[in-house]
Amino acid sequence: MSGLYFEEFKPGAAYQTGWREISAHDIQMYAELSGDRNPIHTDASYMADTRFGKPIAHGLLTVSVLSGMVEALGLHTTTIIAMLSMEKMTFHKPVFAGDKVQGRLSVTGQEPGNQSGKVYFQLEGVNQHQERVVDLSYCVKIKRKPT
Repeated sequence: MSGLYFEEFKPGAAYQTGWREISAHDIQMYAELSGDRNPIHTDASYMADTRFGKPIAHGLLTVSVLSGMVEALGLHTTTIIAMLSMEKMTFHKPVFAGDKVQGRLSVTGQEPGNQSGKVYFQLEGVNQHQERVVDLSYCVKIKRKPT
């Protein structure tokens, strides 16, 4: 599958991913991979008496899953050159094992260059209750259409 070129991204365009469940196994594997074994993510006994009552998924695990779901849309497969920035990341609600997340992506701007251009996106992650769990802005460098 070929992605969209810089010229094909239009400010205001919106895209939506499918749904993905965040499992207890995902949380444990992310803790091992990242080295972040904080008990807020890994210890049910520790979390039992907190306001959450149970372990919460790592915020960056949720963002990583959403990033993969955006990639699965194929919007910039083969046309992305690099991710340039990720900004204004805000976590609104915790994600627990068993929760499902979905990404809602919109194009917020563009800056043309000679052989590539910058495309700015806003990504919102929601849970199965349609509650916003995270949002962030990011910028990628995208190839321009061959002439």
